[in-house]
Formats: sequence, C-alpha cells, structure tokens
Amino acid sequence: MRARVRLTGLVYRITPCVLGLLLAVVVLTLPAGASADEIELVSGKRYQGRLITRTTQSITFKIMFANGGSVLTEFPAGKVRSLKVTGKDPVFDKPPASRPKPQPKPQTQPKAAPPKVQPPTRPATPTGSARSQADVTAMIQDVGKKPPEWWDSVQLNYPQTLDLAGTNPVKGWHPNRNLGTYMWSVVNPNPGRWNEGIKLLHHVLSVRKNDRPRLQEAMNLLAGSYYRLLRDWARAAFWWQKVIAMGGKAPLDSLVGLADCYFRLGSKPMAVALLGRYGLDRYAHRLTVKLWAEMGEMPRALQLAEVLARRQPEEGYLAAGNACRIAGKYDEAVAYYRKVLSAPSGPNKRNRDRAQASIEAIRLYENLEVSRIPDGTYTGSSPGFRGLVHVAVKIQGGRIDSVAVTQHKEDVFFTAPTEIPQRIVESQGVKRVDAVTGATITSEAIVNATAKALAQAVN
Repeated sequence: MRARVRLTGLVYRITPCVLGLLLAVVVLTLPAGASADEIELVSGKRYQGRLITRTTQSITFKIMFANGGSVLTEFPAGKVRSLKVTGKDPVFDKPPASRPKPQPKPQTQPKAAPPKVQPPTRPATPTGSARSQADVTAMIQDVGKKPPEWWDSVQLNYPQTLDLAGTNPVKGWHPNRNLGTYMWSVVNPNPGRWNEGIKLLHHVLSVRKNDRPRLQEAMNLLAGSYYRLLRDWARAAFWWQKVIAMGGKAPLDSLVGLADCYFRLGSKPMAVALLGRYGLDRYAHRLTVKLWAEMGEMPRALQLAEVLARRQPEEGYLAAGNACRIAGKYDEAVAYYRKVLSAPSGPNKRNRDRAQASIEAIRLYENLEVSRIPDGTYTGSSPGFRGLVHVAVKIQGGRIDSVAVTQHKEDVFFTAPTEIPQRIVESQGVKRVDAVTGATITSEAIVNATAKALAQAVN
C-alpha cells in the first residue's frame, strides 16, 4: 500500500521506503512543551504529530516537524504497533472487539496503488510496548484472513509444466517441474517476482485442498515465503499456525520462524512458550541460538552454542560469536571467533573465512567515528556465500548518507541487499546490526564490507 502524503500544501504518493528517506533528513521533534500524539510502527520507528483518522484498516497520521512542516501519511493498520493519543493508547491496547468499526474514507483520500516490492524494515532488536497474547492472536487472525494490499495488482503467472499438485515429483533440479525448486531458483532470487510467487502458492493451496499431507507442505512453503521474502510476520504466523492445527509436522526452521513472528509482533512470552513446547529451549542449533540472542536471552543462547560446539566446533563457536555481536559484547564475540579459527579444520572453509572477516570488522569498530569522516564515497568488500560482496558507502555532512551493494554473486539473499543497508543508515553505524533471516552470511558480508569501507575513510 503506498503512503498518501501531503507536504507543504501539495499531495504526493510515495512508497514507504521513500517516505523513510524523506523523514530521515528532517527533525522529528516538536517544540518543547508541545503535546503530541505518537504512532509506532512494527518496524520500531516512532513519529510524533496528530491523529487524523483511524479505522481497523488504516491510520491517517500527520507527522509534524520542529520547523513547522508536516507530512500526512496513511499507514496500514497491520504495520502499526501502537498509537498513543495525548499519552493514551485507546485503540491498540484494547481487545479487538472494542475497536471502532471501519469508517468510510473521505472522497479526498482515494485508495492508493500498492507498492511493487518493498518489505518493511526489520529492526535489529524490537522496541516499544509489548502486546498481549490476545492482541497478537487477534492480529494474526485478522490479517491472515485477508489478501495482501497488492493482491489485485498481481497476475497469477507460472510455467504450465509445473506440477502444482505435487503428485509427480521429478528427481533432480527441475525448476519448471517441481514447485520447491521453482520457488527457490526462480522466485527467491528475483524480488520483482516475490508477490507473484506468493500468489502462486495460494493457488496451490486450492489445488491441494483434498490432499492433506501435500496441502500442509504447501502451507509451510507459503508461510516461509511471507516470512523470508515480505517480512509479513502476521501472515507467516497465520499459515504456520494452520499447519500445526492440522497436526502437520512443522520443520525446525518453521517452528523457529513462528516463534520469531510472535516476538516481532510484540509477544516474547508467546515465542518462549512455543520454543519450550517443542523442546527448542534445549535443542542446540544455529537458528535457536540466534533467536534466543535476539530476544535478549544471552545465557540460554550461549549455553546452546556451547552444546552445538561439542559436536560441530566451527558452527557452535560461530553461532556464539554472532550472538555476542548481536548483544554488543564485542570482546566476547572476538574470543569465540578465534575459537572457530583454532578448531580442528572441518569441511566448511567458509565458516573460518566468516570468523576472520568478523574479527577484522569488529576491531575496526573502535576507530570508527562517522562524524569525522570527510564527505565522499568509500568502498569495501567481504566474503559472502558465493564470493566477495562489494559495497559503496556515501558519507555526507558527517553522516552515512547511503550504503549500496554494488556487486555480489549471492543466490540466496532475500532482503539482505536492501534491508541491511537501510539498517546501517538508520543506526548510523555497523554495530549491532542484525542479520536477515535466511541470508545470514550475506548480511554479515554487507556489515563487514561496510566496516572496511568506513575504516578506509578514516585511514
């Protein structure tokens, strides 16, 4: 859904990404003593100003600046975490049944066209008010039952040779025959086809509606696509919940993904309860280590990482180093990365390269003062999954103006090339920038390459 924006008397239609860049160059602080409403997005961003209208579908909010300017923006309700009006939160802190019924929009605010593909920014660590289990559950059900905003603008498109029913699998890598390989090799590497791929998976559900095992398989694939491609936590959770309700066997990454969705939607207790129900509070895996660290449960994360290291030293110590890096414990992170280098050499040289690159990047943090870097564009590179990932970092006025991935050979990157640079610009540095789920290696490479570029600027 495109944001509808009015700035200094004129009306524009821009994407949420462009809106974020616009707001980044102005001061979002009202004059001292001025009362203001506040809106917080699921991404963690907060804006102050005035509530204009609200329905169960959208919130229209005037963002006000200290210089007297303002931006009128319409946010989808599913992207809003909380709305505080003169210090209270009368809408999002109440059960759904007590929320006001949808009101018709004024004719002066026509429905905007949906964005092509612009996943919401995922914060390194979720911030803001927690939601109750009842509110999160209600949101998942409400959002999950509705088609996404872009639905009507995307045509169903797929090779006619594709086996949608899944009853005639072909051995080998055949993207035009097997649904899984088609999604993996055709849809995933092409952001312009993400919505198209998700619409195809919804169609597959109707094809497999009478084949319970294969229907559950398709639901898992659909939930994972909402989760990894569009960062649509509510819809991902909706479909993973359906798999579990049908008695289906959810894979490890699906269970961790569902727990992550609960956490991102504002309920850490729901995430912890789910992990405990399936024994994932005791199961040592890089995914469980990462999620426990993101939720701030470092003792648990490091305990599981140490257990993992007993059977897979490189994997375990690398997971522990990454967990410490997420928490800002850089000395501990370096110590764990060094254990990766000193561990008995395993078959995966990539882990050792990642550990070495992370040590070098962390040591560069100490001398990085962005405010002292001369204006200009600086470049750096770091090992990714398929080779070096190159970035260009533009410094302007003592701030990171932009970060761009200029060259890479990655084939499983999801939103990392756009989302990680956005996070770096938002945080004005590379410390505690979390990795994109499913593209951890690519994310690390972008962060490490940015650190090298900034260090080059200092030197």
